[in-house]
Amino acid sequence: AKSDPPPDDGAPPMEQAVTEQKELLAEFDKVADELNNILANLEGSTLVKRLKAASRKQQAVAATLSELVPNSFGVSEREKEINSKTFANLATTESESSNEASHIMDDMAAYFERSRFMLFQRVLDDMREQDVTAELRLLAEDLRKENGLAISQAEYWSDNFDRWAEDLVEVTKGGASPGGKSKGSLPP
Repeated sequence: AKSDPPPDDGAPPMEQAVTEQKELLAEFDKVADELNNILANLEGSTLVKRLKAASRKQQAVAATLSELVPNSFGVSEREKEINSKTFANLATTESESSNEASHIMDDMAAYFERSRFMLFQRVLDDMREQDVTAELRLLAEDLRKENGLAISQAEYWSDNFDRWAEDLVEVTKGGASPGGKSKGSLPP
């Protein structure tokens, strides 16, 4: 069983092989670019999920404070002491939230450097302008002293984290490119 030679289209076999190799490399580059976009969108959606989680954490702090505050007026020192552990836990949660926000911002900055999605830079600039990490640390310190204000602050940060996440959703769905146009799906 002798194999048939490849069809001769007039080009020497070496040139034909080089041409086929170049075509394969071009196709590989195209697929690699599309895979990089998919990975970038996945990373972007992870940032969205982390912002949403930060929002839920702030909402939980506000809800817990809302339950504690009405029961803390006109009570004995002993009863106040019972709630002090909960206040300490909430303060720890806020400190951790500050650190998490800092990590999200660092990751968002690194993501922007790779992707150049301007929307990520705008959200990051807004987070920096509002100084979210310092404000959450301050909230952790003032939680016990300023109960009512702490509730509204936690709700405020919950809303902001949620808004920042929603601002990024458009970029992360549908494989949006830096120019805003959506790319088609990968070839089979």
